[in-house]
Amino acid sequence: MRGIRPKSILSPLLIGFGLAACGPSAELRAELDDHQSKMRAMADAYESQNKRIESLKGRIEVLEDQVEATKLHGGAAGRPLPVVKLAPKAPPAEAEEREGEGWGLTSEAKVEGGDVGYVISQSDVDAMDPERSAARRGGGPRSPVPPPENAAFAGNIGVAPLPGAQASAAGAADAGDEAVATYKAIYAQYKNGDFPTAISGFQKFVERWPEHSYSDNALFLMGQARFDRAEFAAALTSFRKVVDAYPAGNKVPDALLMIGLTLDRLGRPAEARETLGRLVSMFPGTEAAARAQATLRGGHM
Repeated sequence: MRGIRPKSILSPLLIGFGLAACGPSAELRAELDDHQSKMRAMADAYESQNKRIESLKGRIEVLEDQVEATKLHGGAAGRPLPVVKLAPKAPPAEAEEREGEGWGLTSEAKVEGGDVGYVISQSDVDAMDPERSAARRGGGPRSPVPPPENAAFAGNIGVAPLPGAQASAAGAADAGDEAVATYKAIYAQYKNGDFPTAISGFQKFVERWPEHSYSDNALFLMGQARFDRAEFAAALTSFRKVVDAYPAGNKVPDALLMIGLTLDRLGRPAEARETLGRLVSMFPGTEAAARAQATLRGGHM
């Protein structure tokens, strides 16, 4: 009886093991692809979350800047508010005549200064909504108002912002984030001593975002960079712009301090002392006022 050769039995097994060793199976490759996809999604989510955190940090810093300015100026606004004066109350006879005037845009009343103003009476309001007026006078509840024919097309009006409004708000937020990121990039150049690039960057920032809370900061740092470069005349111009253009900003005390120091460098000590004295009287308790007071006491100018 012929014996079974071991080699003939082991060959198929070795071939199978060899095929397995050549590469992963289809199931294993699919599982690896799935894990890699999940890891990429997690990395993207992590990066997105970091960007969101940086955006929120920037907005908080802007709010802190605004709060500091509000505290510094005692809540005063940068521009004077208009004074509203009420017209004197009309005599009873005149008031009765106005009851039948409808909208009341012809009801003129003289106000202080000789200008003509307009008085809207209760009859004017009633004319806008007769049904509500009748309910108010009769004391009864207002009857139900049938919806307009096109109510089905109203969608979510009054419940959620319109898409355009959402896009507008998102665009404003994006613009604010861009301004903060730009400011921080320029500030890093300033801190690294690249004053020419920083001066140019701060100038462009103020031109592009003149109403941003960091615009006074940008002007001040532009002046500080020029001061550090001994460009005292140009520095004085920048510091004065801070006070003139942003009188309700939080950089006014620092700008007044630097105006005084810059005037002294320009050989105008009397003006410098007057400016520092004004700073001490206007913003007592601030660090800038303390530095100004120390400079005046030390007789350095």
